[in-house]
Parts: sequence; structure tokens; C-alpha cells
Amino acid sequence: MIRHLLRHAGFLSTMLTVTALSASSVMDEVQLGRALYDGNVLFSQAPQVTGVPLPLSNAHCSACHGPHGAGQTEGGIAAPPVQWHALMDTRSGLPGYDSSERVLSAIEKGKARIYYKSLTEGMPRFELTSAERKALIAYLRVIGTEAAPVRGVTTDTIILGTALPLTGMQATAGNSILRAMQQQIAEINAVGGIFGRSLLLIPVDAATNGLDAAILDLIHSHNVFALVGSWLTDPSNALIDALTASNTPSVAAVGMTIPNQQHRLTTYLLPSLQQQIESALSILQKKCNSNLDSEIWYQDEKNLPAITAISKFYGDDSVAGKLALRAIHVLQVDQQLKETIDSRLADKLILLLPSDDIERIRFQLEASQLCVATLASISGSSYHADHAAQVVISPVPQDMLLAMDLWTALGNAAIGLIAEAMARAGRILDQDRLITVLDNPQEFEPIPGLSIRFTPKARHALTEGFTWH
Repeated sequence: MIRHLLRHAGFLSTMLTVTALSASSVMDEVQLGRALYDGNVLFSQAPQVTGVPLPLSNAHCSACHGPHGAGQTEGGIAAPPVQWHALMDTRSGLPGYDSSERVLSAIEKGKARIYYKSLTEGMPRFELTSAERKALIAYLRVIGTEAAPVRGVTTDTIILGTALPLTGMQATAGNSILRAMQQQIAEINAVGGIFGRSLLLIPVDAATNGLDAAILDLIHSHNVFALVGSWLTDPSNALIDALTASNTPSVAAVGMTIPNQQHRLTTYLLPSLQQQIESALSILQKKCNSNLDSEIWYQDEKNLPAITAISKFYGDDSVAGKLALRAIHVLQVDQQLKETIDSRLADKLILLLPSDDIERIRFQLEASQLCVATLASISGSSYHADHAAQVVISPVPQDMLLAMDLWTALGNAAIGLIAEAMARAGRILDQDRLITVLDNPQEFEPIPGLSIRFTPKARHALTEGFTWH
């Protein structure tokens, strides 16, 4: 790890309000300047373009000049960089603005680098208050540099948050993930952190008040830079909106979404539940060559949307060559097993059941001639039945599970991924740069032997590993 300290502090709560800020300090001015630049705080007066007022909701600088002030081209119109060095230096043979007042004259009056000329008519003319003038100049002096304020990042610390089930039915998995992440962070910090910044992980219990409340607490009360390793199963629309509004990346969530999703701020290690079920069903039908049907056993009704989507496809009579697929809500495992064996209608079972139920079932499968699939992410990493054909859908290589349990492996991978992504993002770190790195199709190897890959349209990193017995 690189061992350099950043030179300036930076801290920002994304959702700012004017009343929450004071102009009494330089840092407050920088915060307000960033909020105005990004559009999180509206200007007091609507700017004008060719004499026509621009809607305040669209009147933010980042829309044209980019989130880091580096300039960009959109709709064939090039907006120049507004980072301080770019404003002060010569450009295209023209002199720099050379003072704060000259920069403000460009913003307010459209004055160009040569004072008697005007900027293009596409550049809005702003009517700024005294506080807005000071704040914008303060932020333009640091935008695109290490001194730019970033929520959850200081000169020596990067604050991460995780929401895991630390109590209740899934506490064993949640605590295994947490311990693995804490161990990984201790090892990273021991060798200098990320560009001299130590990682600080704040855990909250997702089982106490629910996932949404836990993550909102991390965003708004603890001002985390990003979420890592959270048990983010099937996030609600409200939670997605909150992540979007606060621009909070959720990196390497170890939970499973029900359907596949492509929300750019949320990247998963595990494939979706629907994807894992489809893979289990596909391999069962290849390996168990019979004319009998398939069944999916489930207990948690949250799994129904994924099951229903698959069942509809297999229930379509117009699709030739498809065997029936039934979804069965299992209340009494032993009774259901007896009914399935006695009926002789199905011989391919996908069991979305807890590990305790799987252990009870496996002793009854000796002469059943059933083909059985389980998901390691629901029923545990593996199970062993001597006289039944088995598929275990595991998102990590089976040999890796000989050295550690699934949840420890995923916790290690979550921290390894975000640490590598932040290192690739560079010394000048913010949420946008982190997400851009994860869009890169190059592979990561957060722990030895485990390669993962994200793209802008594929936000699930791991593919299932199949183990056939």
C-alpha cells in the first residue's frame, strides 16, 4: 500500500441545506460551494441564458463542467475546465483570469479571459449573493484536488459502513462476514491503509430495525464514504432512492437480489437468487435424464418473485420439451419429502431451505433416486449424501471452502474488492471515481484464487461454481 498522507482534510454530508451551513469558517464555505456546484443546494436567484431564466433545479455547474471541474463535451457543446489552475493559467493563447474577481465576473457577467469580450451565450449569467460568491470561489480553489471535501474521507481516515444481520436467524452468517472484514481491515491498516488513510468500519445490525433504517443511519448519522459487504437483499425502491440521492456506493453487497438488477451504485458479489435457481435447474435437467418433473421447495416467501418468474416459463405449454416445475411452500419437511417420493411425479428438487432442514433430509435420501440441488448461499456451503445425486451451487471455488466457510470468504472478498478499487481510484478519492473504477471491465482478485468482474451493465461479480456428486 502507498503510505502518503493527504495534505488537506475533506468532509461533506451530501444532502446539505443552507440552514445547516455557516459561513464562519473556510470549511463551511467549501461545503456550501460544493453543494451549489453539484446542485444539492439551489442558488438564491435563477441564472439567465440569453435573457431567459434557467430553472433552478437545472442551474448547477457540474451538469456542464463535470463533477470534478475538468470540463466535458455534451450535446456538441464543450464546457471548459473550471479547476483553479485551469482558470489561472493561459488557455489557447489567452491569459488566465488571474484573480477571484475576474472569475466572478465570468460567472456573473459572462466576461471572457480577454475582459472586453464575452463568453458564449450558452454560459448562464448568475446573480450571486455575497455568501454564494465566497462559497463558489472557495470550492473552485480546491475542486479536483486532494483538498476537495468528500463525505466520509479525512486526511487520515476513510469511513465505511456495513449493515448485517448481527442478531436473529441469520446472525451466524452476518457475524462471520463482519469478523472477516474486520480482520482484513486490520491487515490493510497495519501496512499503511489506502494512500496513508486508515479504514474505519462502522457496523449496524440490519435485524433490529430493518435494512432500510440501518443503511439510512449509516448514510445520515455516520456519514460513511461507502457501504461494503452489507446484507443487501432485494433493496426497496425507497432505499435505492436514498442511495442515489446521497450518491453512496454499496460495494460488494454479499446479499442476493431476487431478480437481476443493474443499479449502478449497488454492486453485488453474489448472483441474484433467480440466476442461481436457473443454474441449478439447468444442471439438474442435464444430469438427471428422466421424464419426471421438477420441484422448488421454499420457506421464505420473499423468494417467491424469483421462483414465480422461473415457474411461468416452465409452465408455458407452448414451449416444447419442457417438464413441469412446481413451487412448493414447505411447512413440514419430512411430510413433504414422503409425498414427493410416494407420488413419483418429480425427481429433481431444488431446496431453498435452512441448513438444519437439509441435514435432516439428507439421511432420508439413500434409496430415493432423487436429484437434489441446494444453494450454498442459503443452505450452507455443501452437504454430503452418499446415495443421492447432488448439486451445490457455490459462488466461490469449492477448494476455497476447504480453508474457510462461505461467509468468511465473502467478507474477505468484500474488503479486498473495495480496497483494491479505492487504490485504483487514486489519491484524489470520491464516490464517483470509485464507481467508475468498478465499471472497468478489468478483473479484480480481492483474495487469491477468486477473480471477480463488474461492468456498467453487470453489477453481479461472481458466477456460480458447480459441484456435482
